[in-house]
Amino acid sequence: MHAASALEVLFFRQQCRALHKLSADDQLHVHSTVMSMILATDMAKHIDIMETMKSLGVGTRTTTAALFTTSGSGSGDPQSVKANKMLVLQVLMKIADLSNVMRDWPVCKQWTFNLVSEFKNQGEEEKRQGIPTSKFMDGSTTPQEMQNT
Repeated sequence: MHAASALEVLFFRQQCRALHKLSADDQLHVHSTVMSMILATDMAKHIDIMETMKSLGVGTRTTTAALFTTSGSGSGDPQSVKANKMLVLQVLMKIADLSNVMRDWPVCKQWTFNLVSEFKNQGEEEKRQGIPTSKFMDGSTTPQEMQNT
């Protein structure tokens, strides 16, 4: 739902329409990039993304800049460079998504409570729309219950 709201503002809201001057192809590219970055925060994709980074040598002596050149890591073809750029954007989004645990405890705790509340609200909305909900979004865990764990 957040993605849809963000994309609506970027593309359609009259007072913003930040991307309205882009070509249709460029708008499609922005849309698919945003969606790919958001989907990368799905923990079901975590292992695959980290394994891909590992296979490219990221975290070793390979520099991230080498991922963006035809002489760097990977096959060096333009498609590989494009895929590497997307991979780095996805990893940066994952870092931002998971950085909460590195904050001071009161901030971390508040963000965790907010997240659990958001999950519950999303689960309630999915139920209202007749969409199957996942375990984490079914409202079975409240922020108060998390505080006791």
